[in-house]
Amino acid sequence: MTKTHSTRIHYTAQLIFLGVRKLKIPYFCSNFDFMNPDIFEWIGYAASVFIVSSFLVNKIKFIRIINMIGCLCFVVYGTYFQFWPVVIPNAILVFIQLYFLVFKDNKVKG
Repeated sequence: MTKTHSTRIHYTAQLIFLGVRKLKIPYFCSNFDFMNPDIFEWIGYAASVFIVSSFLVNKIKFIRIINMIGCLCFVVYGTYFQFWPVVIPNAILVFIQLYFLVFKDNKVKG
């Protein structure tokens, strides 16, 4: 990866988290780097936990919600590391889960 490409990625990520950086954080956290790759690695681990946990639930609504949270975590993780084969299917799954949560589940009840 070239230096300009890396700088552009870092600048874009900083713009995304600009609101987070403007938060008033406690003094002991003032040197915390929100763009630390380790944070995004842990987001990837959390995504895996959510996806696996969704298989342990019996109610379809909770399965969809937990799975959607895991997919969102994978989208954040994949976007930061530019793993587009991870981002694309998980982003599609988020929209599928939202569609079923908002439209289909309400039609079954009504």
